[in-house]
Amino acid sequence: MPSSRATTLNQTGLMNSVSERAFDNIAYIAKLAFNTDIVLISLVDDERQWFKAKIGLSLCETPVDISICQFTIQSDEPFIINDALTDSRFANNPLVTGYPFIRFYCGIALHAPNGQRIGTLCLIHGSPRTISSHELKIQRHLAHMIEYEFMRRSRAPLADAVQPSRLNEVIIKAQHLLLTTHNDKLTFDILLDDILKLTSSAFGLIGEVHYDDQQQPYLKVHSLTNIAWSAETNALYERSKSSGLEFSNLDNLLCKPLVTGEVIITDNATADPRSGGTPYGHPPIKNYVGIPVYSGDTMVGLIGLANRVVEYTQAFVDSLHALTSVVGVLIERNRMVQERKQFTVSLQHAAFHDELTGLPNRRQLDKEIKKLTQALEPAQFSVCYIDLDGFKPINDNYGHEVGDRMLKLVAARIKHLITYKDTVARISGDEFVVLLNRSAKTDDYQRIIDTIAQPYSIDDIIIMVSASMGVAVYPNDTQNPDQLIRFADQSMYQAKGEGKNQVSIHDAKQASEREHKIEFIKECLYAIEDRQIEFAYQPKFNLKTQKMVGVEVLCRWRHKTRGLLMPNAFIPQIQGSQAAVALDHHVLNEAHQLQAYWRRSGRDLNISVNISGDYFNSDLFRRRLEAMSESNTDQDNGITLEILETTTINDLDEAVDILKRCRHCGYRTALDDFGTHYSSLTYFRRLPVDEIKIDRSFITNLQTNTNDEAIVESIIYLSRRFNREVVAEGVETQEQADHLLSLGCHLIQGYLISPPVSLEELSYNAIMS
Repeated sequence: MPSSRATTLNQTGLMNSVSERAFDNIAYIAKLAFNTDIVLISLVDDERQWFKAKIGLSLCETPVDISICQFTIQSDEPFIINDALTDSRFANNPLVTGYPFIRFYCGIALHAPNGQRIGTLCLIHGSPRTISSHELKIQRHLAHMIEYEFMRRSRAPLADAVQPSRLNEVIIKAQHLLLTTHNDKLTFDILLDDILKLTSSAFGLIGEVHYDDQQQPYLKVHSLTNIAWSAETNALYERSKSSGLEFSNLDNLLCKPLVTGEVIITDNATADPRSGGTPYGHPPIKNYVGIPVYSGDTMVGLIGLANRVVEYTQAFVDSLHALTSVVGVLIERNRMVQERKQFTVSLQHAAFHDELTGLPNRRQLDKEIKKLTQALEPAQFSVCYIDLDGFKPINDNYGHEVGDRMLKLVAARIKHLITYKDTVARISGDEFVVLLNRSAKTDDYQRIIDTIAQPYSIDDIIIMVSASMGVAVYPNDTQNPDQLIRFADQSMYQAKGEGKNQVSIHDAKQASEREHKIEFIKECLYAIEDRQIEFAYQPKFNLKTQKMVGVEVLCRWRHKTRGLLMPNAFIPQIQGSQAAVALDHHVLNEAHQLQAYWRRSGRDLNISVNISGDYFNSDLFRRRLEAMSESNTDQDNGITLEILETTTINDLDEAVDILKRCRHCGYRTALDDFGTHYSSLTYFRRLPVDEIKIDRSFITNLQTNTNDEAIVESIIYLSRRFNREVVAEGVETQEQADHLLSLGCHLIQGYLISPPVSLEELSYNAIMS
């Protein structure tokens, strides 16, 4: 016994019927709207699905048991498969594994006039994809148009309905416009003109429903009959052709459907209490019909018609159902186009602007600079690179929300200060670039710095921040846009290095030296990774026991083009950089490995390593101490860390704390080159070092210069009093050694004992011989 669906389908006479232009046109519209490989209008009975209209498929029908449409007709909700190969229900379906190789499917059920689901409008694609909510609305509109065609074939025309043949012509023409033009304004105008002729109405409009911030509906007109009765109203009409009139007053016949959602019909608009009146001079409205246009359950538009030769009736409105569906499709397409345009605009804005401050970003800044340099008559301009001083503590102390608000306030201050010809961009974090499109002076730069440095009030918190600025001027410094920013950036770092909160204007000689230094630092970092750093070892000798008690590790750079570089040839150049930190870390690692080897071999020698202030105060060194403190507690690890007095100058308390942690991790510590810098008694008293090393400059003239002798004697005396070992560096003669021993210093280093040698040459027996 056939199912109720099969019975209803048989009664419609649609199965196996001839091809019809109305259905083919709707399928073609869907093909263009969704850009899918296949569009089908399928009818499903108990044994097969048959295609009333099809595009992109050679089959005319398929068995119902393998059809995906059999799932679609079970519900009024869209049936969507984004990728059939990953869906266990369909991965082995012959229509998926074989022709037509379905991957994406989206179907909407079609209803017979009695409400029975009898078929589907389905979209099929050969690769995975998704479908948006707007696209689903358009697909529903097209499904309603198909259902209207089903209904027209099942009933005789009503007496007050528009003529079916003329209605079909208007619908087909509208469908053709949808297919062939992307000018929706023109399509709306032509469609309104055809509707007025079809319905014998004098004037009318087609509008789209929008919602304001309070979710109140208003009407934006896409097409309107010109009923201007004065010069002023004609000018208003002309303006509306480009921007579109908007009606937000809901208390009148025109906008009443926006409130009720229902058709409004009146035979006497002037006397109708819902009218709301018309402006003086407005042509009289005899009768009016307002027809809401729906997309699913959502009202998206309105067709308003007035002054028909005969009355408007509900039967008249019903006869326009298919046409209103076409208008709905057109409105939805217009919305989708506008949203895509807005999305494209927002993407372009996001691509060239900073999200937090709304300022141009680096890409937009590059465009602005290139535009100025490529002008027909380029003029002088300045690139000012700004970095906030001490911004990180603001984030750390008050949180990133306060930090972000701070950046917005800085951006606002700079924007307020510059002219409309100038540009301010946020490059990253707390870095800004101001483009002064004029011949600027030092006062102009300083004014920006001073403005930024004024106090900020955020949530009753007063925050102070300063800024460092580097300036490069076009064309004086360079005509290359990329170099302009680089020069300004380098000058900004110069301002930072000179004390912050100031302006540094690009200097070609200094910039060249900085670039050379940067390249040298990069070379050094690579040399560390490439194992170009070699090591030499200078013995430390005990004059009393006549034994070697330790060695100092000294590094050499086996440069690929410049040969072997001594420490003085590269260490001063990398001070203050990451290369200095990396080098000391590398040398200390080498010392640990060597000490571990010696201890396994039974050799008891201390290894001294020089570490710079850069490494001593670095996070990398702190992390090393933290890791070691977990496994080593005050046990001598056989390594002495030699630091300079200058390392401790900036923060003596912090230096004391770090030295105590070094001792806890098993390191001995020494104060190197003592006597050449500050050498105050505070260092002897407070710094918990184990050893004092007398600089070689006092040893050279020890026997002939009474001042040097007095200094050496004082250092030795103080070292004893403060329980420190003392080591003399640069001892080259036996006389110097004897004199030091007589003064109470028995630990020495220098060429008298041995120059720095390789590990292979480091032999106690060889030295003693």
